[in-house]
Amino acid sequence: MSTQAQLIRKRPIKKVVVKVGSALLTKDDNTLNDAFLESFVDQVATLQKQGIQVLIVTSGAVAAGRSEVTLKKESKTIPYRQALSAVGQIVLMDKYRELFAKYSISVGQALLTDHDFQNRESFLTMRNTLDLLMQMGVVPIVNENDVVTYVGFKFGGNDPLAAKVSSMLCVDAMVLLTDVDGLFTANPHTNPDAVLLTQIDDVTDEIKSYASTTVSKKSLGGMITKIESAEYALHSGISTVIASGTIPNILTDAVSGKPFRGTVIGNGGDDRCGGRLMWMRSKTKNNIYIVVDDGCARALSKGGSLLAVGIREVYGEFERGDVVAIHDKYDELVAFGQINYGSRDVDQMKGRKTEELVKLLPTFIEDEIMHRDNMVIVS
Repeated sequence: MSTQAQLIRKRPIKKVVVKVGSALLTKDDNTLNDAFLESFVDQVATLQKQGIQVLIVTSGAVAAGRSEVTLKKESKTIPYRQALSAVGQIVLMDKYRELFAKYSISVGQALLTDHDFQNRESFLTMRNTLDLLMQMGVVPIVNENDVVTYVGFKFGGNDPLAAKVSSMLCVDAMVLLTDVDGLFTANPHTNPDAVLLTQIDDVTDEIKSYASTTVSKKSLGGMITKIESAEYALHSGISTVIASGTIPNILTDAVSGKPFRGTVIGNGGDDRCGGRLMWMRSKTKNNIYIVVDDGCARALSKGGSLLAVGIREVYGEFERGDVVAIHDKYDELVAFGQINYGSRDVDQMKGRKTEELVKLLPTFIEDEIMHRDNMVIVS
């Protein structure tokens, strides 16, 4: 077995989600670890300069709240943590903003609950907003909305949140940075024979059994949560990196495809978000489709998004978020994907240029009727 892991893709990586845990963000006294944050931001800025879009899923809000508020005695109750988080979110974001400003990079904050993923309208709005921020060169910084969330809509940690965001945005890789080197066959702190698993093609029961022995001092979810999150991402064809954020340049090395000390889950194939695309195919309905002109059909085949100007006819009724087929004028299937508007709106928008739509529809929110990242092209 190789002593180093390597993230291998058939195509260059263009978009990644990086989750950074509280074990890295906080010091022993539970205050923010400024030295780590400076190094981490420097690595993200390096990736941005290389043309790689980065979204950060961050912990640390509660710890930042502790550093801001003088406590006589800390309670372990959920409302108490929620109050600390409310204070800490501002401190944490201010720190990220300050550090990224040194590289002339703007940041944006998104606080999410699992309800946002379960509700279709919220899901689509969230996805489109985060995707647009990344296209603008802004680094979105995501955390669970601890202030308002409750048990039924909690993610169970930021690892599952990172996995859901990765699948939603159809990224090329997910990176989970923690305070351990990766997944071992046993607890490396107590077993000298423990072996670091550098490459895992599939998450099996045996792999999960190893995860229960690999521990972190501060991480709430532990390694088993990371492995289960990697399994979730794997269902969408997304590879996962698990590595120690304390290793210099670990993020830039891993994402750049260099060998590194850590664990890669996923075989490096090119089936990015294949599971979600198969789900889309299963949701297409007969007699519900859009007809486009020749120019639009060619643009779609080259990786373009569906714009209103290329639409000629709309058949059947559908709502925002439904999976709709796209046909050419010869009634041949060109593509299918999730639509950003309902059938009534699309029928009004067809054939019109984007600048006309702003005046035509008060509900106009996206230039794309169907975004290329949420579309399957039929060859």
